[in-house]
Amino acid sequence: SSTAISLAFAESIHSIASKLEHEHAKGKTVFLFSSVSEGEGKSTIAANSALSLAAAHSSVLFIDLDLRRPVQADFLNVKLSKKGAFGDLLVSGASARDILASAAIDPATGMEMLLSNRSYTDMIDLITSPLLAQVIGIAREKYDYVIIDSPPLGYFADSEVLSDLSDGTVLVIRQDVAPAAEIND
Repeated sequence: SSTAISLAFAESIHSIASKLEHEHAKGKTVFLFSSVSEGEGKSTIAANSALSLAAAHSSVLFIDLDLRRPVQADFLNVKLSKKGAFGDLLVSGASARDILASAAIDPATGMEMLLSNRSYTDMIDLITSPLLAQVIGIAREKYDYVIIDSPPLGYFADSEVLSDLSDGTVLVIRQDVAPAAEIND
């Protein structure tokens, strides 16, 4: 455990992971993390929740599908080759099994990750592609948990589209920042 992480933050992550475990016991596997706007901590919460589950010896696939502004490769300090970037693999039309086989692996937890290190302009085409649905379908069977980091709901329809591929959504809201009207929308 890092001294740079507050006890309250660590407990919050543990609480979220526990709730995901409870939902997993009901047969849910794929969880989408979104927020209303940028800067609410969605990517941080998604990554740490995935790491927490993986540290508890669950098989976890973490997917950065915020392909407009992917941050997880930097956040998790994962070096990607051009051939290993998830968005590039989707664009190239690689097979779903080849995409999953290319996942980076966190050495500390064994968590597998599909990450990108550049932005994509054809986002809607990528997330509505049958290939992405195949990747998530295979992952649903292979892993205990599939955690997806998606773009904020308030800016793009991406999360709404991706919610059709998930079993549940975690909406991350920064206290006293997101207006109630935006949350309700």
